[in-house]
Amino acid sequence: MLVVALVTSCLDYCNSLLNGLSQMHILRLQHVQNTVARLICRIKKFDHISTSLQSLHWLPVVFRPHFKLLCIVFRALRGVGPLYLQDLICPYRPTCSLRCESKNLLYVLACRTATYGNRLFTVETAILWNDLPQEVRDAENISLFKRLLKTHFFKSAFPQNCRSVCS
Repeated sequence: MLVVALVTSCLDYCNSLLNGLSQMHILRLQHVQNTVARLICRIKKFDHISTSLQSLHWLPVVFRPHFKLLCIVFRALRGVGPLYLQDLICPYRPTCSLRCESKNLLYVLACRTATYGNRLFTVETAILWNDLPQEVRDAENISLFKRLLKTHFFKSAFPQNCRSVCS
């Protein structure tokens, strides 16, 4: 329990800054998470780790910043988040009547640079939000949103074994 508290708190500390980080750095952090999972589940070094991560209900490191950012966006859209973040998030409102009007989408700002421009909070969160399924975006409260979001990320991370875990 102590190991989990220490390691996961370090992995989650300022993890929204990890969004858009290079694959090499993400793999290093994933290796730390895998090592802790091996320690807790008492599995060997060369055994497959994804079943252990599933049994612990841990998202892979690449999804953890997305989870945190999307929870911030959900709160901001509901008027619960900080005002400065509410000002950065722009709901998509087409000029004429379209079917996508009721889909709860966000406006994606155009960027000049693909490397740093896509890492902007407004751009990255809008892209992540618009990629979510409709049922996740339309969640009624934060607890339901978190549950649906984690299930969605689990299905993305572990597609072959998700029927038994996510059901």
